[in-house]
Amino acid sequence: MTRRNHNAYRTVLTLLATLFVFLALTPASRADGAKQAFSARSIEGRWGFSGEFGMIVPPAAAQPAPTAAIGIVVFDGKGGCTVTSITNVNGTIAGPLTSHTCTYSVNADGTGTSVAEFAGQPPATVAFVIVDRNREIRFINTNAIVAGFTAKRQ
Repeated sequence: MTRRNHNAYRTVLTLLATLFVFLALTPASRADGAKQAFSARSIEGRWGFSGEFGMIVPPAAAQPAPTAAIGIVVFDGKGGCTVTSITNVNGTIAGPLTSHTCTYSVNADGTGTSVAEFAGQPPATVAFVIVDRNREIRFINTNAIVAGFTAKRQ
């Protein structure tokens, strides 16, 4: 084999190896089968969450105020939930506070919404998406708090 043929042979092998690795790592080539439809049962269980920084904005507060929170949410698999959280609003700690009502719904595509009510507070409303094979949920507040947070299975 000449040096020129040897270099061409190595180039072709390198390209084929690269293509093989690319195809092996793409989701379409995995043996996962068809994507499952999500449901309320998809997130059943206990989750720890944290939101490192957000802002409460008017009209919920006279002036914008920074906020952060951590806590636990338990989804019952049937559309009911319980949230227990500790919040920091502008340096003032509140909690742990536990919701007295909480509901959620999950769409087949893994998105959903939830509403939790705490004594003396307006309802806390969120939208979410289930990610990482049902091991993580990413949320955004949909009321007067501009914030996002993440929950992970415990």
